[in-house]
Amino acid sequence: MSDAHKKAMLAVFAVLFLLLAIATGFVAIEIQHVSVTSILAITLVIIALDIHWVLNNQDNNDTNLSSEG
Repeated sequence: MSDAHKKAMLAVFAVLFLLLAIATGFVAIEIQHVSVTSILAITLVIIALDIHWVLNNQDNNDTNLSSEG
């Protein structure tokens, strides 16, 4: 994965994580809807795992996402 691609993915995931964390806090505190809060919290965990994967991925040989035939 190129550095530019890695930085772009980190930026997208970081923005998603931040917005989702704010939304989760709002739903938990203001609306107090437990099921929606839990779904948002699970999504936060998944995005955190994506951020962890991007930070630890050294090259694209580890994945099947390469565009080579």
